[in-house]
Amino acid sequence: MDQFVPLPLRHAAVDALAPLAQRHRIVLPDRRVDHATYCAELLASRICLSPFGYGEVCFRDFEAVLAGCLLVKPDMSHLEPRPDVFRDGETCAAVRWDWSDLAPVVERHLADPARTARIVAAARKELDHHLCGDGVVANFHGQLRRVGLLQD
Repeated sequence: MDQFVPLPLRHAAVDALAPLAQRHRIVLPDRRVDHATYCAELLASRICLSPFGYGEVCFRDFEAVLAGCLLVKPDMSHLEPRPDVFRDGETCAAVRWDWSDLAPVVERHLADPARTARIVAAARKELDHHLCGDGVVANFHGQLRRVGLLQD
């Protein structure tokens, strides 16, 4: 496989999590893995850190929710995403963009599994409603209405 080279903006996140490795099992990317291995790691995890990639939102965000992980993500309050699994303290754990609060946020959630479970369940409910309910259709309907292609 290709050599894994993390994006520069992720180095700070890896560095911020290093102190936790003495007390917790932390899996950090050091090589590319096949999709099955990635899925197995995600399913065995309680928390998934999802840095920005080519934009704020990525598939990993939703994969983490579906796998039952707490999504830890740089603050997304500047966006109005659909589905919104990015509400700090409700459907995810938001951290500062510079990762300066990453370790304490992760520690807090590891120390409070009941609260974390409520957040994970709320994120899953939000995602399920969007995908299985009328969320996709309602979102598309609203988009068409906003650009004038649909009248009420």
